[in-house]
Amino acid sequence: MSSTLLRLGFLLSFTVPPAALYVLDGENATAQLKDWVVSFQNAKDWIFQLHFWVVCACLSVERIIYTFIWLRPKSWMRMCKQPFFRSIGTPVDVVVKCFWISKVFQFGGFIGWYFYMAPLPALTDITPLQITIGIQFFVIGQILNASIYHAIGKNGVYYGVKLGQRVPWCTGFPFNVFTMHPQYFGANLSAVGAIIFFATPAHISQGWLSFAFVQSFAYFYMAMVEQHL
Repeated sequence: MSSTLLRLGFLLSFTVPPAALYVLDGENATAQLKDWVVSFQNAKDWIFQLHFWVVCACLSVERIIYTFIWLRPKSWMRMCKQPFFRSIGTPVDVVVKCFWISKVFQFGGFIGWYFYMAPLPALTDITPLQITIGIQFFVIGQILNASIYHAIGKNGVYYGVKLGQRVPWCTGFPFNVFTMHPQYFGANLSAVGAIIFFATPAHISQGWLSFAFVQSFAYFYMAMVEQHL
């Protein structure tokens, strides 16, 4: 399939669901979006709370690890020569292990904070806006993530290019769609989709939607590290 058709397909995947939502439930969706924007006026009520920064710290674990690997790959490889790390496998295998550890912090921070603040919403409380945009973002994000693994494999995804591994150069999907960082874009899109889908007034009042911006900043930061350093 040509790059033009792929870009068109992704453009439609982003525009058709919101357009259909606007036609079918535009007034309520617009009102809910306005409420979400207004909720940030109360940021002073939660932005200085310890639990907010604990979640931010949990989300930063992965970025700290990846920054170290990208900037100090030789130090990482020396560390991986130690018996404990060598038993795990190659330096890339150690990165994968650290990835799953960081996900424990990431999901643990999200889930712990979420249930500390309020329970899950009832299915009837999830609005058409949340269903449409939440599922749309999550599905598109996962398609991009799966495509990255298929295109460049484990070594490509987990910094093998910095750790002495051969990584295939890929110019096809998803790199030919619309972004230089489809992995980060996809991962962030999935996270934002989940945040939107599970948003409730009780969680929003405590800053739930702000984690979408925290996640977006974290992925943007890492993309800039890889782009310019």
